[in-house]
Amino acid sequence: MKVYVSHPLRGNVEANRRRVDEICRRISEEHPDVTILSPIHNFGYVSPAGPQEWVLKQCLRLVTLADELWVYGPWESSEGCQLEIALAETVGIPVVFREAEERKEKNPARGGATRKTRRP
Repeated sequence: MKVYVSHPLRGNVEANRRRVDEICRRISEEHPDVTILSPIHNFGYVSPAGPQEWVLKQCLRLVTLADELWVYGPWESSEGCQLEIALAETVGIPVVFREAEERKEKNPARGGATRKTRRP
């Protein structure tokens, strides 16, 4: 299975990169058969301070290659994450809000935290 990791980059760029490093490390340990599509890693050579049109186009192309889109971090405040989610929903790729799912697993009483292909 190919999983696209959607997480904001801008804001605190270095903290977000470290967070995505940890997310990808955890995915690789917990799901060794998953191929990780991580735009933050794929396009780390492009400055996040400059224009992002080309990078965003590339990210959206990667989304279409994924079997699922896993969302992390404060996606609500990220235009890129919102566009990735919207595209996945449009083309029928399941969207999984992983942090909500992980909270649910840690505290089952909070059930219903994850919805696929819809925003929570």
